[in-house]
Amino acid sequence: MRRSSEKKILVVAEKPSVARDIARVLGSSGRRKGYIAGERYDVSWAIGHLVEIAEPGRIQASWRRWDLSTLPMIPTEFPLVVRQGAEEQYAIVERLLRDPIYEEIVCATDAGREGELIFRDLIAKVGIGKVRLSRLFISSLTDEAIARGFASLRPLEEYDGLYHAAYGRSRADWLVGMNLSRYYSLRYEERLSVGRVQTPTLSLVVERERAIRDFTPEDYLEIRVNFEAEGGGLSARLEAPSKLAHPDGPFSRLPNDRELAESILARIQNGKASIQKLERKRSKIPPRLLYDLAELQREANRAFGFTAKRTLDAAQSLYERYKRLSYPRTDSRHLSSDIAKSLPEIVAAIRAPYEDFILAETGSRPLGKRFVDDRKVSDHHAIIPTGKGSPPPPGSDEARIEDLVNRRLLAAYQPDRILALTRLSIEVESEDGGVRTVDRLRSRGLIVEEEGFMRVERRGQTESREVLLPSGLKRGDALRFHSGAIEEKQTKPPTPFDEAKLLTAMERAGESLDEEELSEAMKERGLGTPATRAAIVETLIQRGYLFREGRTIRATARGERLIELVDARVKSPKMTGEWEARLRSIEKKKAPIDPFMIDIEAFIRDLIGTSKDRSQRKRDDAADAADQAPDASLKRRPHGTAAASERRNGGARATRPMAAHGAHRPRSMGDEGPSEAEDSGSSGGVRSADRGAKRSARKRGGDYLEQLLKERFKHPGFRKNQRAICESVAEGRDTLVVMPTGAGKSLCYQLPGLARGGTTLVVSPLIALIEDQVEGLLARGMRADRFHSGRSREESREAYSAYLRGELDFLFVAPERFALSSFIDLLERRAPTLIAVDEAHCISQWGHDFRPDYRALRERLAPFQDIPRVALTATATPAVQDDIAVQLGLRDARRFILGFRRLNIAVEAAEMKPSQRPDVVMDILSDPARRPAIVYAPTRKETEKIASALGVPAYHAGLSTERRGWVQDAFLRGSVDVIVATIAFGMGIDKSNIRTVIHTALPATLEGYYQEIGRAGRDGAMSRAILLHGPSDRRTHDFFFERDYPSPLVLGKIHRMLEGCEMSARQIGARADLKPELAEKAIEKLLIHGGIVEVDGRYRQGSDDFLPSYAAQRAHRKAQLDHVIDFAEGKGCRMRALVNHFGDREDSGEPCGMCDRCAPGQRVVRTPKRRTSARPERSKRFIQDFAEQAGLDGDLIEALREYRLRESRERQKPAYTIFSDKTLFALAALRPRDRQELLEVPGIGKSKAEKFGEAILRVIRER
Repeated sequence: MRRSSEKKILVVAEKPSVARDIARVLGSSGRRKGYIAGERYDVSWAIGHLVEIAEPGRIQASWRRWDLSTLPMIPTEFPLVVRQGAEEQYAIVERLLRDPIYEEIVCATDAGREGELIFRDLIAKVGIGKVRLSRLFISSLTDEAIARGFASLRPLEEYDGLYHAAYGRSRADWLVGMNLSRYYSLRYEERLSVGRVQTPTLSLVVERERAIRDFTPEDYLEIRVNFEAEGGGLSARLEAPSKLAHPDGPFSRLPNDRELAESILARIQNGKASIQKLERKRSKIPPRLLYDLAELQREANRAFGFTAKRTLDAAQSLYERYKRLSYPRTDSRHLSSDIAKSLPEIVAAIRAPYEDFILAETGSRPLGKRFVDDRKVSDHHAIIPTGKGSPPPPGSDEARIEDLVNRRLLAAYQPDRILALTRLSIEVESEDGGVRTVDRLRSRGLIVEEEGFMRVERRGQTESREVLLPSGLKRGDALRFHSGAIEEKQTKPPTPFDEAKLLTAMERAGESLDEEELSEAMKERGLGTPATRAAIVETLIQRGYLFREGRTIRATARGERLIELVDARVKSPKMTGEWEARLRSIEKKKAPIDPFMIDIEAFIRDLIGTSKDRSQRKRDDAADAADQAPDASLKRRPHGTAAASERRNGGARATRPMAAHGAHRPRSMGDEGPSEAEDSGSSGGVRSADRGAKRSARKRGGDYLEQLLKERFKHPGFRKNQRAICESVAEGRDTLVVMPTGAGKSLCYQLPGLARGGTTLVVSPLIALIEDQVEGLLARGMRADRFHSGRSREESREAYSAYLRGELDFLFVAPERFALSSFIDLLERRAPTLIAVDEAHCISQWGHDFRPDYRALRERLAPFQDIPRVALTATATPAVQDDIAVQLGLRDARRFILGFRRLNIAVEAAEMKPSQRPDVVMDILSDPARRPAIVYAPTRKETEKIASALGVPAYHAGLSTERRGWVQDAFLRGSVDVIVATIAFGMGIDKSNIRTVIHTALPATLEGYYQEIGRAGRDGAMSRAILLHGPSDRRTHDFFFERDYPSPLVLGKIHRMLEGCEMSARQIGARADLKPELAEKAIEKLLIHGGIVEVDGRYRQGSDDFLPSYAAQRAHRKAQLDHVIDFAEGKGCRMRALVNHFGDREDSGEPCGMCDRCAPGQRVVRTPKRRTSARPERSKRFIQDFAEQAGLDGDLIEALREYRLRESRERQKPAYTIFSDKTLFALAALRPRDRQELLEVPGIGKSKAEKFGEAILRVIRER
């Protein structure tokens, strides 16, 4: 038994899984919280980076404020803080590292730069005493490799070069990411993320995109001729004569001159052809080098379509979990001589499935210098199988990656691939008028004589590129013309990057550099390292700079804009090449770290410049020192380094290796920790003096708001109506704001929210809108975060903590968040100072976009009655406005219903058949002055149909996220100037110069229609909104209405069925004999109106009085359709009709003077003439026949038809708009006696009953 006083050894691994493997080999099995205990060895883990570089605001208080005057941010030291979410494990490892029982601490993190940094940062933060430090440096996690590694531990200081290189890389990334992201964001007033590696990578894709977009295709011709020889036929291409050859090739390219080409072909046909040159060559291709990570990622992308990240994840799993591969994050394609000794055993373990494709002696002979070269192995050797571990599931990603690696190793033992290549030069001699002409043609043949290593690489498949030539060919042989063709060709633009090509471009970015040393460094490391390139691409995609389209990687408009804005040095591979070359020298201990850091700081200073004079900076530094006293632990020096003391060089400050944020993740935006002063006392995270200042500032009213507007939002002044709204909200008055899209609603809660202090809680229905708002606020230097389903658990935890600490000015949430008790608890622990509900029409059952989760806000906000509320929307009728006020519990609310008249949009409507509409749209948009344009179609099918007819992209919810993103970006950046979309397109679209918005069918509501046409003319220039409609549109809407709003009889039937029992949705549908979609809608409406209650996925009977509210909502929805028809067919000013619909309180009521009713001569669309054939007579005969067959009163039907005709002529509307034939027959069948019975007739709603009810009842009574 070991005595407790005996010393032990502590091992720190990078991950729990690796720690378990090491503990098993070392004989440690005692499970403890955060580590595994043994007699001699205790093994703990770091879970990646337990500590990271502090955010700027925690290093210096003035850096908490986003302001150009605070740049550049060059810390004297890079303090470390515990990574959020890692506090518990850090505390355990810290206690172990400081325990005097350990005589030795072993670093067992991954054997590379990042692993070294993880351990060194950790011990620097903890500040351990004198203890022996050792390094486990292995490339495989098999039990044998771990045992060999512990038998040959090395002193940690031997790896100082590796640590210094990792330290330099991480600090350089912090300096570049933090400073340049903030600099460019502030300078251009939008949120931008700039990185040392990510920005040059983005530049590669953007430059390729521009090359594709700027490419102008050129037509050319090629001549292909088929000849006959003694042994068979062959095909050849004409070599363009020197005076006709194009400098950019190919050799066969001829000018696009058909007459010239035909004359050449005729000359060849009549000439004498012979072989003038014949060259045969045998080519030996050796087996490919073994995989490094980059090559494995490229091959998996080509073979399986895997992304770089997917390949890395599978390879890492094979290394850590299954123990089937060696360390995958390597940049070497060679093996060391020591590792090569183990290959026979490895080959014997993996060869069985491949026996049909490999030589019997595979693995028995040693590999040559092509594969085994100690000089070309640095930290890690090439990726190879281990021959150990447990196999992954068949068909899994891991199984497919392992198969690639196994085949590549086995291929190394196979013979060369041998190709026989034959090249022919053919001359055709002809004579015309005594002038001798010689035309030359080329032909080639390819034969695979020996597949060699490709048999195992290709999984037994044969080469498909063979081109056979007749046997026995020799120089001088005559050839006979058989046939010829002139082929029309066109030059092709560069192809977009796929993942494999982008990884290659990142790896070989040094090809564009002149300096040999830099090029060599870039060839080995390139942009990023094999371990980080996948993450770089994923980061660019996550941040909205790149997107995937199929297998290709494309740049977004946002990505192109970033590359346009940044300095050439920031986006060039040259900068990365210079730094990478120096880091490699540091890693090899050929150069110290300090000069590198000095030069990085000088680069930042030179790029940004200094805007504050030295005296002001000294005063700010003194104020910062008084305001904040950082934790002493943040200033600890690095452990085990020979770093020089701080020194000056040309005014640049040397920053020494100490501790850092590990994986390249510069958080260019986001929340920063509070100062110590803010953390220590006042509620809400705001200092009492600060709150008092804001309270007194609010008393100053508009002056303070205007000051904030200019200083924080950089606006010269308020737009019309904004000041009064902002003052109302800032004063704490409940406020309802209804203003059109583009009128500046967001400022009406953001500015007063900032003025009130604390945190403003913003409720918004769409993730895209939330992200846009947060991005905009962060770019202006405000502190904002969000909760929604698209965020990871870690990100949500960060937002949660930041809110509790009072570090947020704005917190955005989706309405579903209020259903979580944990979120309500959060608000009760720290209440917001203002609640803003955006898109507030969603809360109203009368709104065009009603959402049950919004409706629930009334109850869920009840505990927060004392907090002022502001509701904002662009589309609310007076009825909806009233309902919003009631549902949100607005008390004595001030209402601002303003700005609905658009002075630069001419509105027109035209009736026509659906089949005519695509041609009309094409005719309208043929005029370039009417573009850019959005064309709205009612369904996905119609969207695709019209887009195809116009030759433009479609946009709808059925497309992939990547495709929708590409279409939207292309439209925003102007490479596409017409888009055909469903109403899913447009939310959050900020394109100011849209000239035309066309609806190819009746919209569902006027509220939605107004919002959609409001996307035109935001730049103030004249624009036009065109509505194309017809009778079929009403039938379409009727269909959707009957589907989405089932008959009250259906709801009543389900309600009665559930008396005294519970049922699932499926049981309800079956018992009620309803189609699944109708049953789903009926259940949804019953839940909303309280007719049923859901309990654990089953439903029981609810309130008995649900029908009145449902009937009212159903009738309202029906009336909305009537309003749309009235608008489309109305005779008055269209803009005035829209203004009146929303109840704009300040409108003049004057006609607009430019719509098709006010200015008919300016119409863009001419209504097709109606044919006046014998149709009325046929219609009358049909009605009489139907009445007779159905046993209806023919005279009553005829009287109703005549009444409908009179009304239609008087109102100048089509007869069907008064009521349809279906309604006419129903009136004759039901013969209603009063208004109540009239409302039961299909097709008669409140609106029609008010307009035509008395007259209809009179016609019926008289018959």
